[in-house]
Amino acid sequence: NLTFRGKTDRGANDSDIFTVTAVTNGGTGGRPVSDGLSATAYPSGVRGTPVEINESVAPLLFWRKEYQPDSGGSGRYRGGLGLVRAWRLDAAAGTFSANLERFRFAPYGLAGGADGAVGRLSLVRGGATEQLPSKLGNRRLRKGDIVRLETSGGGGYGPPEQRAPEAVNKDVADAYVSTEPA
Repeated sequence: NLTFRGKTDRGANDSDIFTVTAVTNGGTGGRPVSDGLSATAYPSGVRGTPVEINESVAPLLFWRKEYQPDSGGSGRYRGGLGLVRAWRLDAAAGTFSANLERFRFAPYGLAGGADGAVGRLSLVRGGATEQLPSKLGNRRLRKGDIVRLETSGGGGYGPPEQRAPEAVNKDVADAYVSTEPA
């Protein structure tokens, strides 16, 4: 997870500080009879706090929250997609920390399925992008800094050439997979 902390003018209960922990789920692996689940904590199905609630209590502006195309491994049953999320700090200063997985080793495919994409974390400051490690203690943020996270996708299940053509077409139409990999 990612945790953001700092001063806020939006706090509740007369508080001038905030802490927001972002639930950052990737995709689950493809299963013997169906595609993996996208951006889901399995088996619990934990969901993150809605963007609007976080923005109302903390000086964080959510720039992006969407599926990461092509992140699920291909297979007869595709791996679930990871997420791309980006937050901008709108306070004078703050910190964040990270404790994330699947940055070095891709979620593996099974029974001939392809691996899912690995995760990436970066900090955009003044137009320059710095790649960050998956395990990060308190890192200082300045006003306007953008933290960008791509969570991993799940591995595919079964040989990709066995995927039904109509499922491939739906993946492309839904923008889960771009045309070239399809």
